[in-house]
Amino acid sequence: KGFHVVRDHPSHSLYPMSGGLWGARRGSLPQVMELIASFPANSNYLTDMVFLNSKVWPIAMQDVLQHDAFSCDGFEGAQPFPVASDPQGFHVGQVFDEHGQGRLNDVQALRAATQPVRCVVGGRGH
Repeated sequence: KGFHVVRDHPSHSLYPMSGGLWGARRGSLPQVMELIASFPANSNYLTDMVFLNSKVWPIAMQDVLQHDAFSCDGFEGAQPFPVASDPQGFHVGQVFDEHGQGRLNDVQALRAATQPVRCVVGGRGH
């Protein structure tokens, strides 16, 4: 596959792609410089997410491996996340403060979330 996207926190289900939670093989996005140049430059919150999901995702979705712990039914072709959720709330893309502490509301949201059986490796339907 040309792209890989991971979603292992309930908030990752808000967008098909999140910053830092995707990768691409060389050549899978040959026009990336043109896409960047054509996008309005600003530093507004979530501008990167708007770019990823309006410009990159339409290309990526044609050739993507997706691992998803909470919304595997929400994105066509998504597969269960390959490892179980961490009971302490650690996750890919986790935000830490200057003391190395995970952002509390993210940890609490993950610990409180119920993972759909279909999104668990070995769960029904996969």
